[in-house]
Amino acid sequence: MKSSLPGYLEYSESYDKQPAVAEAQQTALKVPARLSKARAILLIVTLILAAESAFLVFQLMYSYLVISPYVARTIDQEIDTTIEQYTTRLAAIVNHYSESATRIANDPDIRKLLITGNDTALRTREKLLRQEFPKALNVQLLPPGLVSVNMASFPPLSYAALDQIRLSESSAQVPLMEVHLFDSPQQHASIIRPVINPASNNVVGHIRLSVPFKTLQGIMDNPYVDGYIELQQAGTIGEPLVLAARGDINNRTEDARRVVPIAGSRWQVAYWTPASRLVYLFSLNAPLLSVFLLVSTGLTLFIVTLFRRLVREAVQSSGLSAATYSDPPGDSYNPLDQSDL
Repeated sequence: MKSSLPGYLEYSESYDKQPAVAEAQQTALKVPARLSKARAILLIVTLILAAESAFLVFQLMYSYLVISPYVARTIDQEIDTTIEQYTTRLAAIVNHYSESATRIANDPDIRKLLITGNDTALRTREKLLRQEFPKALNVQLLPPGLVSVNMASFPPLSYAALDQIRLSESSAQVPLMEVHLFDSPQQHASIIRPVINPASNNVVGHIRLSVPFKTLQGIMDNPYVDGYIELQQAGTIGEPLVLAARGDINNRTEDARRVVPIAGSRWQVAYWTPASRLVYLFSLNAPLLSVFLLVSTGLTLFIVTLFRRLVREAVQSSGLSAATYSDPPGDSYNPLDQSDL
């Protein structure tokens, strides 16, 4: 009886491979478990990211609906504080010179000088009044009925000044303080008060008090303004005249957020805020948004890494399964095969 040595060797090699195949089978069985665990982690992380997003949306809605009234009050308080820095000083200037001009107009001695029309006495009294107001450009005692401009006067008696004089003579209301000859070397603020003879109730003259324009401009010389602010002179028609401005002009969009008139003058202060309420709310939630972005970025990177790992292990699991359950190469030994006997 002859033996088949090649068949025996093939059987021995196949038998030797059985432990490796068994190990591969165990590894293939473990891969689905790891994949299931990774899927569970991926689901949990996704839920955390969704919950974080929902919390952020809720926080922003809460900020807008609940905190928004508080923000509105805060913005209004900031606006009031900003404008008050200018309006208080402007009102002080207007009140000071208005009261001074009214006091001079009610002086009986000045009234008598204007009634008599003594020009030398009037010029002498003007010099005394200039000493009383060293920061003023000039103090003038003018006769009634002026109708012609006088550009040689100091400051020039312009058409705007003549309008003030006519209003002073024809109306029970005193003229408002205003800027004349704006954007010229002779620009100044002018205030006119009528001098009335109580016996006849007629206007016998006018007090003209002129203030340097730099007095107003100095009030607006704030080195920093949060937003944009203008000192305007309102007219009877057309847009207000911008006398001075501070801040970033890019904030000047649409209508001003607040316009405050200065009593006793034609001036008003207009203010534009630097940001809308929504921008202000986002600034309040800036720390929360930063944390959200950091956490979201980390979770997103984790999800991407985990997904790649799932794909790789799925591919490996498929390869192991194919290799484990396929027939080994070559002809396997069959003890019942008697062809070689």
